[in-house]
Amino acid sequence: MVSLANGTSLAAHIDRLGNAEADLDEVSRRALDTVLAHVPTDAWCWNTTDPASLMITGSAIDGLPESMAAEFFRIELTEPDFLKLVDLPARTPPAGTLWNETGGDLAASTRWRCIFGPLGLGDELRTAFVAGGLCWGYLSLHRKQEAPPFNPREIELVAALGPSIARAIRGVHMRSAVEERGRRAVVLLAGDRTVLAVSEEAEELLADLEPAAARDRSDLPAAVYAAVGHLEAGGSGEVTALGASGAWLRVRASRLAGEGAAWTAVTVEPASSLEARHHILAAWSLTRREAEVAEMVLRGLSTRRIAAELYISPHTVQQHLKSVFEKSGVRSRRDLIARVNSGA
Repeated sequence: MVSLANGTSLAAHIDRLGNAEADLDEVSRRALDTVLAHVPTDAWCWNTTDPASLMITGSAIDGLPESMAAEFFRIELTEPDFLKLVDLPARTPPAGTLWNETGGDLAASTRWRCIFGPLGLGDELRTAFVAGGLCWGYLSLHRKQEAPPFNPREIELVAALGPSIARAIRGVHMRSAVEERGRRAVVLLAGDRTVLAVSEEAEELLADLEPAAARDRSDLPAAVYAAVGHLEAGGSGEVTALGASGAWLRVRASRLAGEGAAWTAVTVEPASSLEARHHILAAWSLTRREAEVAEMVLRGLSTRRIAAELYISPHTVQQHLKSVFEKSGVRSRRDLIARVNSGA
């Protein structure tokens, strides 16, 4: 494993980021800097995800045009292609290159023909940040066409750092908060995803959906495009994202009809504790059974009722609950409910 000057492994260095009191923007920037210091790259795209749906909730780019976002999400969510982001978490390791996947025929890739090829880019290395069976983000690295493809050592290094980056992002999620509801942003989009109207209250919430380094961009946040693309692909069009402020936000896309054209309305508002619940539980790295027990406790079910529904003994329920308490840092059911409802 490549090491830092002080002899500490890169993975251990990134692991410490998740334990520090840094926000998502700081953790992402420092983890990305670590990768870029060892893998020469001409352009990159960093994404955070909703671990439940694998939908993209945030995005930062360098060396790529902001105007490509809408077309990128359209292709990623609706067109067949090689090495799609949503397929990465199931791979072992969850990383690969477009050059290897296409056998060197990059033109076989839809996104390369439509976006990256015309930009003069060649090979693309993609990886998913996976820890505890959940995906917390993606990284796409690009090289110019005249540069050599990514080599096996570089692919191995990026894949090896993925779990540490996932844990660092998860650590930020553990420190997140659920805000009081009331604020709401509304964006009205035409069929081609051009913006028709934006509510007066939208600026603050839309800015919160992007990392600090990308807040001056004139297009919409990645989570908005992801929700619209998910709706167009037949999904719910809903995603819960962690804002730059540390608060959970809920993005919803829905179809409207007007003047013979299909319009889409997107709303962004603070998430409720119920909407953010699965993210909070995921951040604690609970096992499947522990998560089931925790969910039932949050619904107010007794130990006897939980045991009956899961076909396990009350003693086993208590053992799972003890583990939930240890991982979440609480001592009682009441504390667990309070912590989840506060988003902490």
